[in-house]
Amino acid sequence: MLLTPQDSSSFDNGCFDLLPGEVIFNILSYLPLNDICKLAQVSTLFYRHCYNPLLPQHQHLNLQPYWFILTKSSLDGFVTKCKRIRSLRLSWCGAHNDMLNSQSLLQIVQVPTLCRLDLSCCALTDELFKSLIPLCQNLTELDVSSTLKYLSCSSLQVIAILSKLVRLNLYNTAVDTTCAMSIVQMCQRLQHLNLGACFYIHDYNQVIDKASSNCPSIKSLDLWRAKSLTSTGINYLAQRSKHLLALDLGWCSNIDSQDGCLIELLKCCNALRKLYLTANRSISEKELMAIAKHCPDLEQLDLLGNSSVTLAGVQRVLGCCRNMVFLDLSFCGKITDEHIYHLSMQYPKCSIKNSHTQ
Repeated sequence: MLLTPQDSSSFDNGCFDLLPGEVIFNILSYLPLNDICKLAQVSTLFYRHCYNPLLPQHQHLNLQPYWFILTKSSLDGFVTKCKRIRSLRLSWCGAHNDMLNSQSLLQIVQVPTLCRLDLSCCALTDELFKSLIPLCQNLTELDVSSTLKYLSCSSLQVIAILSKLVRLNLYNTAVDTTCAMSIVQMCQRLQHLNLGACFYIHDYNQVIDKASSNCPSIKSLDLWRAKSLTSTGINYLAQRSKHLLALDLGWCSNIDSQDGCLIELLKCCNALRKLYLTANRSISEKELMAIAKHCPDLEQLDLLGNSSVTLAGVQRVLGCCRNMVFLDLSFCGKITDEHIYHLSMQYPKCSIKNSHTQ
């Protein structure tokens, strides 16, 4: 609800009394959150406008830039402002004090309009997390990445109750094979899933089997450093996840592309826009030809550390993938600086990266 000057108070607010509430609201919508908090102390008029829950700063509350100064009382002040909150970002918060152990936080997250919650690098306790998540039944996006030292696998299990999730980031968490399988079993609307660097998942093939079966609309999948992933898991993706647009297989050292699993994946998932094959030593000319043939819409390709990549293969890919804007050829032994120079001249719209030093 927009306020009129008459709604504010009987005090003289100078020229601001002449401004329509819509104009003041529009001006405030451009201010950073900390300025909104300061402005609320100027007058009753500004106080009421600054506490308007329709302000975009309150609907999309980002507290990450202020992690080092936030306290429990800081959260108390946002309860009345966030009655229409849609997204809440608490990244990095709570490490230097117990500001997250606040009743106000529980009040904020149970607002029914909240659909996005970012808790990456957040110093949560297991007890708080188990209390928090059941209050957020309408979440469609959840990020708990890099909470390995804070949240146990047993507490992450509660994520499975969030059946409306579309995007889930579990990068570098304590999730194990059983927990991950339980989550993808229950969260069947998932379209974007990050399971990178989850070192307690000892059988990625099982998880991919379950995810590809239960989440047919999966569009992006991050499996960076999935050490136990083999061609078996890649075949599951090829058979069932044909809507994939982005796939990260970087540093998945047990994938042996010589058995044709990647070629089959490229044939079946031909809508790919982003493909990361970082440090996959088994990539050969055949895989590059398959990329050029089956993935014409590819925009980003990472081949870092692939010693078998040749200039002819790269030229074929760039010639067929006309939308390519990023190509990483760092540490590809057969690609020289001279090759990079000529490729950059020939394909100026594509940013081609090349490095020979660590």
